[in-house]
This record gives sequence, C-alpha cells and structure tokens, in this order.
Amino acid sequence: MTVSLYSDTFERSPDKLVDIRFVGSIAGCYSLASRQNAGEDVVQVFACRVQSISTGSAVLSAPVLGKIGERVSAKFDQLPVLSGEISRLLDGGFVMDFILSDKERRDLAVKIDWIKKNRFKAAKDKRNHKRIMPPNPQSAVTLDDGTVLECFVIDVSRSGVAISADTNPPIGTRLAVGRAVGTVIRHLEAGFAVRLDELLDLKDLDPIFQWSLSYVQADDERADMQAKTTADAEADAKGE
Repeated sequence: MTVSLYSDTFERSPDKLVDIRFVGSIAGCYSLASRQNAGEDVVQVFACRVQSISTGSAVLSAPVLGKIGERVSAKFDQLPVLSGEISRLLDGGFVMDFILSDKERRDLAVKIDWIKKNRFKAAKDKRNHKRIMPPNPQSAVTLDDGTVLECFVIDVSRSGVAISADTNPPIGTRLAVGRAVGTVIRHLEAGFAVRLDELLDLKDLDPIFQWSLSYVQADDERADMQAKTTADAEADAKGE
C-alpha cells in the first residue's frame, strides 16, 4: 500500500510511531507510591510539567521527588493515566520510565504524535487575566509562620498563582510566593490557588522566582554553616 507523505497519523500504522518523542511543556499531575499511605485515606497528588516524553519515558519537573525505583502514577493533559517508576533523579524533577503493554505503547505513540501536530492549537482562555506557565516552575513559598518551602508554580497570572507543594495551607492563609504576597483562596486537585495583593508584571517574573530560590539556598547554606560551627565547637571542647 502506498502512503502519502501528507497522510494523517491515524491513516498509517502506529507501529511506525513507537520511537516518537515530543520535546515541550505538557501540564500534568502525579502521585508517588510512598505518599499513598501517609496515615490518611486521601492520596497526595502533586502538579508537574513534562519537559519531554516518548513512548518509553518522560522527563518531569516536579515539586516532590521520590526514590529511584519508586512507582509513579501520572496524568498529563490529553494523555491517558500512565504508570511507571522513577529511573533517575534530576535537579527539580525526575525521569519516569513507563510500564506499558505493547498495545498501550502504540496507543501512546499515536497520542504523542497528535500533540506534536496540534501543540499550538490552544483553547482560548476567557479569564480576566491571562495565565502562563513560567519557564522555570521551581520557586519557594513562605508561610505565615515563617516556614519556607520549595514549591512548583503550576501557572501564574497578573492577579494570582497556582502552587503545588508538600503542604496544603488552609483557605485564608497569608503567604508569599517569592516576593509576591497573597492569600490562599482555593484548593486544587494538585495544589492550591493564591490571590495576590498586587498585580504582577508578567514580563518580569524571573527575578521574583529566582529570589525565592536563592533565599532557600541561602537558608540551607546558613543551616550548613551553623551545623559546621556547632560540630567544630564540640570537637574543640572534646580536645580541651
């Protein structure tokens, strides 16, 4: 059978697509096996973002990392629920290797190919303020008690931020995402929404998130320095 170069994906054998790969952002969420029995009946779900995906694995930006070999269940936009395990840990994410049957792998290949062809056909957002996914989703949230936690920015608009982190503050909680101060107004499937006190400039987001990361890093450095100072003092005391 002769196949045109312009044939649609569904007019040719999915077997030809098994090695297909898409490099680009796809929003999603995931759960870790180690977080499914944390003393509660509710499974913890975290937001994530696919950086690249093939029929064998996906590279994810994620707020909470598991251990190598840990089972993962994930759902990405326009794709079915996928199961797999962590094969490699990255700075701010991990690689998930899929556990699929041959048929499931062929079906996934067709869907990935569809995404590659339709990636720019996004639905119109009718909200008052346009929401974007920042290039670097890693940030930090400062809670009202002064606790600073690393977090994942799902998306951001001039008036609000959607966050995923290893915490779920009560509605009404005052906090800051980087230097942007606001209030938790809603819980999401994989995080929470924050309404900001002041409108953001969407062209100047990086300094806000970079500040939060450097703050966490500086805080870690201070903790390491304090631990080293304490250890040196204890060693000196033993030597006297």
